[in-house]
Amino acid sequence: MTDPTEKWRQAFRDQQARLLEVGVLDLEALRSRRRDPNTAAWARTQGSAVLVLAHADGPVYPTFQFTDTGDLRPELAPHVAALQDAGLPTWTIWAWLTAPAALLSGDIPEQIMVTNPRRAGRAVQRYADRYGVGG
Repeated sequence: MTDPTEKWRQAFRDQQARLLEVGVLDLEALRSRRRDPNTAAWARTQGSAVLVLAHADGPVYPTFQFTDTGDLRPELAPHVAALQDAGLPTWTIWAWLTAPAALLSGDIPEQIMVTNPRRAGRAVQRYADRYGVGG
C-alpha cells in the first residue's frame, strides 16, 4: 500500500515542476528585466504584493506577475497581496491564480483580473476566506 503522505508530497513536487516550467525569474533575471540594480530593495518594498517562492536554487519570482518591463501587473498585485495576507502558501497562490478555478466557473483568475476585476476580486476573497489561515 502506498503511503498517502508520500503520494501528497509527490503530487506537490509534480505541481511545482509544472509551475516552474511556466516561467520564473531569479533575482538577477528580474534585475535585468527591470534594468535596475536596486531590484532586491524594490522587491522588498512591494511587500506581500510580490510573489516570491522558495526554491532549491534560491528565491524565484513567477513571471506571470510582471509586465515586460518588470513592474508588477497592477491588476494582479492587490490580489496577490490579499491571498498572501490571508496566510496562503506562495506555491498554492501561484497554482490557483494560473489554473482554471471552480470559483470562476473554470476561468483562470489572473486572466479574469484583466477582463472582469470585480468578479476576480470576489473569487479571491472567497478563496482567501475558505483556505486562508483561520478559514
